[in-house]
Amino acid sequence: MAKRFSIPSIPKGEAASYTTNPFESNIRAGWIGTNSGTDLIVRPNDELLIQKGGAEAFNIYNRLIFDETVQSALVKMSQEVTARPWKLDAASEKPGDIAVRDFIEEKIGNLQIDEIYRGMLEAYIVGFTVGEVMWRRTKSGIIPFDFRFRDQRRFRFEEMEESDYGFTMRMATREDPFAGVELPARKFVVFRYWAQSNGDPYGAGLGRILYPLVKFKRRALESQLLYSDRFANPTAVAKAPLSATAAEVDTLYDHLSNLSQETALVLPEGFELEFVNPGGSPETFQNLRESLSRNITVLVAGEDEAGTADAGSRASSEVAQTVRMSRAKDLSELVSHQLNDTLIRWMVDLNFGTNVMAPKIFRDFDPKEDVQLNMADVATMVKDVGFVPTKDWLTDRFDVEVEEEQAATEAEQAGGESPAPANAAPKTAEEQAPQEDLPDRDLDSLIAEILGEG
Repeated sequence: MAKRFSIPSIPKGEAASYTTNPFESNIRAGWIGTNSGTDLIVRPNDELLIQKGGAEAFNIYNRLIFDETVQSALVKMSQEVTARPWKLDAASEKPGDIAVRDFIEEKIGNLQIDEIYRGMLEAYIVGFTVGEVMWRRTKSGIIPFDFRFRDQRRFRFEEMEESDYGFTMRMATREDPFAGVELPARKFVVFRYWAQSNGDPYGAGLGRILYPLVKFKRRALESQLLYSDRFANPTAVAKAPLSATAAEVDTLYDHLSNLSQETALVLPEGFELEFVNPGGSPETFQNLRESLSRNITVLVAGEDEAGTADAGSRASSEVAQTVRMSRAKDLSELVSHQLNDTLIRWMVDLNFGTNVMAPKIFRDFDPKEDVQLNMADVATMVKDVGFVPTKDWLTDRFDVEVEEEQAATEAEQAGGESPAPANAAPKTAEEQAPQEDLPDRDLDSLIAEILGEG
């Protein structure tokens, strides 16, 4: 009997690899003699970087970050991310996964997580960032004690189909500045941002768009300074008679050249002096600079209202804040995804094994409702609902200092004993008996039990 359906074999490898694009002839930097001898070093698919020297020219995009408008917009975006608390979600509700989550949370809590997010977000402008993880072996496990960002110009990307991304990274050294050396595993974290998803291993940040805007803005500032100088110091024009000698004209020109520093000037008979002011207005260059600054801010942050004195209406400001927060959330998810695939995954591999599920780090962007409560409302909740507030909650909500015993006493005085639910079963003798504190389990024995070694 003939088959009605024929299922083709699963395709393997890349059918449309990055380096086989016939329309991109400038991405191949050269071949290196490693592995099978056919490994290809690629360079950034950016015309400006290619003209400036390839991967070694990434400093022109790094310098954009030091522009006041770009820096302000980038800080606005990064603060929108770092203002949200970071959290770890366990892979499941199993005790083993929760123990892994608690271990990772404790160890990465010693790192500057906000600085890591802020540094990786520079790829939003530059294209990609590289961070080196510094590991340390301790009694409690192998933990990262620092996360150091490195210069992008030091790294090259080599085509390798067997890798997860299709490329592997190499680092240029003084001994081998072109091809570079191979890098150890679980050491470098690479984060890329694509304004255009063209598969460039060097990323495609907003720097390609910002470069001409920042350049024109600086030129507008230079022109404004030159114009202001000419407007404040008008051009002196002297009219000499035809009988004046060349020596007399040269002498008069020397005096006119220093006229801004002179308080008086004596002209020979027959000479005339007048001052010429340039036409137009200095506001032309000021308006041009402000227009370019708005374009830069809108490009980076998605809006240009936050922090400005002449912001729009309340509705317009709320829309601008929503746009900025949505963009910040997208960037935060990209960074969190990369950290989950690298730093978090590596910590689990080194401490628990490669077959253990890893927790997920994320930034909490869920909106928080601002519930207005006063002490009377809290007393009512304690009395009628059985709600017993904690010391931290009372301290944060009402800005007071409360001791634990005092808080418990006040809660009991306000509402008496916490009422039991109407359908609750009566307590047994064991439940009414005082409970002893259970000893803390050793973390090593718990991990061994999770891995099946104990």
